[in-house]
Amino acid sequence: MSILINPNYHEAFSRMGFAYRFKDTEEAIIYFTKAIELSSNDAGTFFERGELHIEIGEYEKGISDIEKAIKISKSYEVYAYYELGEANYKLKSFDKAIKYFTQEINWHDALGISTGGNVFFKRGDSKLKTLDYEGAVADFTLALEDSSSIFNDFEFKDIYFNRGNSKFALEDYNGALSDYNMVISLDPKNGNAVFNQGITMLRLKDFGSACKAFSKAGELGVGEAYKMIQQYCH
Repeated sequence: MSILINPNYHEAFSRMGFAYRFKDTEEAIIYFTKAIELSSNDAGTFFERGELHIEIGEYEKGISDIEKAIKISKSYEVYAYYELGEANYKLKSFDKAIKYFTQEINWHDALGISTGGNVFFKRGDSKLKTLDYEGAVADFTLALEDSSSIFNDFEFKDIYFNRGNSKFALEDYNGALSDYNMVISLDPKNGNAVFNQGITMLRLKDFGSACKAFSKAGELGVGEAYKMIQQYCH
Protein backbone atom coordinates (compact mmCIF):
# COMPACT_ATOMS: atom_id res chain seq x y z
CA MET A 1 0.00 0.00 0.00
CA SER A 2 2.87 2.37 0.74
CA ILE A 3 3.93 2.18 -2.94
CA LEU A 4 0.52 3.44 -4.02
CA ILE A 5 0.63 6.30 -1.53
CA ASN A 6 4.18 7.40 -2.22
CA PRO A 7 5.76 6.09 -5.42
CA ASN A 8 9.02 7.87 -4.57
CA TYR A 9 9.52 5.97 -1.32
CA HIS A 10 12.43 3.69 -2.14
CA GLU A 11 12.12 1.58 1.01
CA ALA A 12 8.64 0.50 -0.02
CA PHE A 13 9.97 -0.89 -3.31
CA SER A 14 12.84 -2.54 -1.46
CA ARG A 15 10.38 -4.22 0.91
CA MET A 16 8.33 -5.43 -2.04
CA GLY A 17 11.52 -6.89 -3.48
CA PHE A 18 12.08 -8.82 -0.25
CA ALA A 19 8.46 -9.94 -0.30
CA TYR A 20 8.96 -11.50 -3.74
CA ARG A 21 12.52 -12.68 -2.98
CA PHE A 22 11.64 -16.38 -2.75
CA LYS A 23 8.46 -16.34 -4.83
CA ASP A 24 9.20 -14.58 -8.11
CA THR A 25 12.83 -13.73 -8.83
CA GLU A 26 12.19 -11.52 -11.85
CA GLU A 27 9.49 -9.55 -10.05
CA ALA A 28 11.80 -9.10 -7.05
CA ILE A 29 14.54 -7.75 -9.33
CA ILE A 30 12.09 -5.23 -10.80
CA TYR A 31 11.22 -3.93 -7.33
CA PHE A 32 14.85 -3.84 -6.19
CA THR A 33 15.77 -1.98 -9.38
CA LYS A 34 13.10 0.65 -8.76
CA ALA A 35 14.32 1.04 -5.19
CA ILE A 36 17.89 1.57 -6.45
CA GLU A 37 16.70 4.13 -8.99
CA LEU A 38 15.18 6.11 -6.11
CA SER A 39 18.14 5.65 -3.77
CA SER A 40 21.50 4.47 -5.06
CA ASN A 41 23.06 4.34 -1.59
CA ASP A 42 21.23 1.29 -0.20
CA ALA A 43 23.82 -1.49 0.16
CA GLY A 44 21.26 -4.09 1.20
CA THR A 45 19.18 -3.65 -1.93
CA PHE A 46 22.23 -3.88 -4.20
CA PHE A 47 23.33 -7.03 -2.40
CA GLU A 48 19.93 -8.72 -2.63
CA ARG A 49 19.57 -7.86 -6.32
CA GLY A 50 23.10 -9.14 -6.90
CA GLU A 51 22.28 -12.47 -5.29
CA LEU A 52 19.21 -12.82 -7.48
CA HIS A 53 21.17 -12.02 -10.65
CA ILE A 54 23.62 -14.77 -9.74
CA GLU A 55 20.80 -17.22 -9.03
CA ILE A 56 19.39 -16.76 -12.55
CA GLY A 57 22.79 -16.91 -14.24
CA GLU A 58 23.37 -13.18 -14.80
CA TYR A 59 26.78 -13.41 -13.19
CA GLU A 60 28.34 -10.15 -14.41
CA LYS A 61 25.34 -8.18 -13.17
CA GLY A 62 25.47 -10.02 -9.87
CA ILE A 63 29.15 -9.28 -9.36
CA SER A 64 28.59 -5.62 -10.20
CA ASP A 65 25.74 -5.26 -7.70
CA ILE A 66 27.55 -7.03 -4.88
CA GLU A 67 30.72 -4.99 -5.43
CA LYS A 68 28.59 -1.82 -5.25
CA ALA A 69 27.05 -3.06 -1.99
CA ILE A 70 30.52 -3.57 -0.50
CA LYS A 71 31.64 -0.15 -1.71
CA ILE A 72 28.68 1.42 0.09
CA SER A 73 29.07 -0.66 3.25
CA LYS A 74 32.08 -2.82 4.11
CA SER A 75 29.83 -4.79 6.47
CA TYR A 76 28.57 -6.76 3.44
CA GLU A 77 32.05 -7.96 2.51
CA VAL A 78 32.01 -11.14 4.60
CA TYR A 79 28.62 -12.11 3.17
CA ALA A 80 29.88 -11.58 -0.37
CA TYR A 81 32.76 -14.06 -0.44
CA TYR A 82 30.74 -17.10 -1.47
CA GLU A 83 28.53 -15.19 -3.91
CA LEU A 84 31.52 -13.64 -5.68
CA GLY A 85 33.33 -16.98 -5.67
CA GLU A 86 30.30 -18.71 -7.16
CA ALA A 87 29.79 -16.08 -9.86
CA ASN A 88 33.44 -16.11 -10.90
CA TYR A 89 33.46 -19.92 -10.86
CA LYS A 90 30.51 -19.98 -13.26
CA LEU A 91 32.28 -17.41 -15.45
CA LYS A 92 35.39 -19.62 -15.44
CA SER A 93 37.40 -16.84 -13.80
CA PHE A 94 39.06 -19.46 -11.66
CA ASP A 95 41.81 -17.35 -10.08
CA LYS A 96 39.19 -14.93 -8.76
CA ALA A 97 37.00 -17.82 -7.66
CA ILE A 98 39.89 -19.28 -5.66
CA LYS A 99 40.48 -15.90 -4.02
CA TYR A 100 36.88 -15.50 -2.85
CA PHE A 101 36.37 -19.14 -1.84
CA THR A 102 39.56 -18.89 0.23
CA GLN A 103 38.20 -15.80 1.97
CA GLU A 104 34.97 -17.66 2.64
CA ILE A 105 36.88 -20.60 4.14
CA ASN A 106 39.07 -18.34 6.27
CA TRP A 107 36.02 -16.50 7.58
CA HIS A 108 34.37 -19.75 8.65
CA ASP A 109 37.60 -20.96 10.23
CA ALA A 110 37.84 -17.73 12.24
CA LEU A 111 34.30 -18.31 13.51
CA GLY A 112 35.03 -21.96 14.27
CA ILE A 113 32.24 -23.25 12.05
CA SER A 114 32.21 -25.66 9.13
CA THR A 115 32.57 -24.23 5.62
CA GLY A 116 30.76 -27.05 3.82
CA GLY A 117 31.82 -29.30 1.00
CA ASN A 118 30.45 -27.09 -1.78
CA VAL A 119 33.11 -24.45 -1.22
CA PHE A 120 35.96 -26.94 -1.00
CA PHE A 121 34.78 -28.76 -4.12
CA LYS A 122 34.50 -25.59 -6.19
CA ARG A 123 37.82 -24.21 -4.95
CA GLY A 124 39.37 -27.60 -5.70
CA ASP A 125 37.87 -27.65 -9.17
CA SER A 126 39.15 -24.12 -9.75
CA LYS A 127 42.63 -25.25 -8.69
CA LEU A 128 42.38 -28.24 -11.01
CA LYS A 129 41.48 -25.93 -13.89
CA THR A 130 44.48 -23.71 -13.08
CA LEU A 131 46.81 -26.74 -12.86
CA ASP A 132 47.36 -26.57 -9.09
CA TYR A 133 46.95 -30.32 -8.75
CA GLU A 134 48.27 -30.68 -5.21
CA GLY A 135 45.94 -27.92 -4.00
CA ALA A 136 43.08 -29.56 -5.86
CA VAL A 137 43.69 -32.94 -4.21
CA ALA A 138 43.77 -31.28 -0.79
CA ASP A 139 40.48 -29.45 -1.39
CA PHE A 140 38.66 -32.47 -2.83
CA THR A 141 39.76 -34.45 0.21
CA LEU A 142 38.42 -31.74 2.52
CA ALA A 143 35.14 -31.78 0.58
CA LEU A 144 34.84 -35.52 1.18
CA GLU A 145 35.76 -35.21 4.84
CA ASP A 146 33.40 -32.33 5.69
CA SER A 147 30.56 -34.03 7.56
CA SER A 148 28.25 -31.05 6.96
CA SER A 149 28.59 -31.32 3.19
CA ILE A 150 25.41 -30.65 1.24
CA PHE A 151 26.04 -30.82 -2.48
CA ASN A 152 23.62 -29.05 -4.77
CA ASP A 153 25.53 -28.89 -8.04
CA PHE A 154 27.41 -32.19 -7.93
CA GLU A 155 27.68 -35.54 -6.18
CA PHE A 156 30.31 -37.50 -4.28
CA LYS A 157 31.23 -39.31 -7.49
CA ASP A 158 32.20 -35.95 -9.02
CA ILE A 159 34.62 -35.28 -6.16
CA TYR A 160 36.27 -38.68 -6.55
CA PHE A 161 36.46 -38.26 -10.33
CA ASN A 162 38.10 -34.85 -10.14
CA ARG A 163 40.44 -35.96 -7.38
CA GLY A 164 41.37 -38.94 -9.52
CA ASN A 165 42.19 -36.62 -12.41
CA SER A 166 44.32 -34.45 -10.11
CA LYS A 167 46.22 -37.47 -8.77
CA PHE A 168 46.74 -38.74 -12.32
CA ALA A 169 48.29 -35.38 -13.27
CA LEU A 170 50.61 -35.76 -10.27
CA GLU A 171 51.54 -39.26 -11.51
CA ASP A 172 49.99 -40.83 -8.42
CA TYR A 173 48.51 -43.58 -10.53
CA ASN A 174 47.58 -45.91 -7.69
CA GLY A 175 45.75 -43.07 -5.94
CA ALA A 176 44.02 -42.08 -9.16
CA LEU A 177 42.94 -45.65 -9.83
CA SER A 178 41.50 -45.91 -6.32
CA ASP A 179 39.40 -42.79 -6.92
CA TYR A 180 38.19 -43.95 -10.34
CA ASN A 181 37.25 -47.29 -8.78
CA MET A 182 35.20 -45.40 -6.20
CA VAL A 183 33.38 -43.47 -8.94
CA ILE A 184 32.52 -46.73 -10.68
CA SER A 185 31.27 -48.28 -7.44
CA LEU A 186 28.93 -45.28 -7.07
CA ASP A 187 28.00 -45.08 -10.74
CA PRO A 188 28.75 -48.33 -12.64
CA LYS A 189 27.70 -46.82 -15.97
CA ASN A 190 30.09 -43.86 -15.77
CA GLY A 191 31.95 -44.40 -19.03
CA ASN A 192 34.44 -41.59 -18.46
CA ALA A 193 35.54 -43.08 -15.15
CA VAL A 194 35.93 -46.52 -16.73
CA PHE A 195 37.94 -45.01 -19.59
CA ASN A 196 40.20 -43.14 -17.16
CA GLN A 197 40.55 -46.35 -15.19
CA GLY A 198 41.89 -47.97 -18.37
CA ILE A 199 44.32 -45.11 -19.06
CA THR A 200 45.62 -45.35 -15.51
CA MET A 201 46.06 -49.10 -15.79
CA LEU A 202 48.17 -48.51 -18.90
CA ARG A 203 50.45 -46.24 -16.88
CA LEU A 204 50.69 -49.02 -14.28
CA LYS A 205 51.51 -51.47 -17.12
CA ASP A 206 48.49 -53.62 -16.34
CA PHE A 207 47.64 -54.01 -20.00
CA GLY A 208 45.14 -56.83 -19.64
CA SER A 209 43.01 -54.93 -17.14
CA ALA A 210 43.36 -51.75 -19.20
CA CYS A 211 41.97 -53.47 -22.29
CA LYS A 212 39.02 -54.82 -20.31
CA ALA A 213 38.33 -51.30 -19.05
CA PHE A 214 38.52 -49.84 -22.59
CA SER A 215 36.12 -52.51 -23.84
CA LYS A 216 33.67 -51.63 -21.07
CA ALA A 217 34.08 -47.90 -21.69
CA GLY A 218 33.31 -48.45 -25.36
CA GLU A 219 30.14 -50.32 -24.47
CA LEU A 220 29.20 -47.33 -22.30
CA GLY A 221 29.52 -44.96 -25.24
CA VAL A 222 33.08 -43.64 -24.99
CA GLY A 223 34.23 -43.72 -28.62
CA GLU A 224 37.84 -42.92 -27.76
CA ALA A 225 38.07 -46.28 -26.01
CA TYR A 226 38.04 -48.15 -29.33
CA LYS A 227 41.06 -46.18 -30.52
CA MET A 228 42.90 -47.27 -27.38
CA ILE A 229 41.88 -50.89 -28.02
CA GLN A 230 43.28 -50.70 -31.56
CA GLN A 231 46.52 -49.23 -30.27
CA TYR A 232 47.15 -51.34 -27.18
CA CYS A 233 44.97 -54.44 -27.21
CA HIS A 234 46.24 -56.90 -29.80
